[in-house]
Amino acid sequence: MRSISYALSVTIGLTLLVTVSNAQIVIDNSLTPQQLVEDVLVGSGVQISNITFSGQAGQIGAFDASNSTFPIAEGLVMSSGDVATIPGVGGDFSSTPYGQVQ
Repeated sequence: MRSISYALSVTIGLTLLVTVSNAQIVIDNSLTPQQLVEDVLVGSGVQISNITFSGQAGQIGAFDASNSTFPIAEGLVMSSGDVATIPGVGGDFSSTPYGQVQ
């Protein structure tokens, strides 16, 4: 009986490990700079004005890491490259230079 409970514990532990390691950070680069500031960065109840952004639209976005082990659940991501090419957890979190394809 003891070996069965040990085997079951090991199986459950490995299943959880695989599930956690496959979790990803999702990046949404479809929002405008105004939407990113108002909805992601500051949230409701705060009035923001005079929002300006210099750069390519693909260099900014929102991330959702609620299904990963990343310590911040959601937020704003900015890059000198294309945010859509930033890899998920386990990568080096770098992006390709903007306009270049991997």
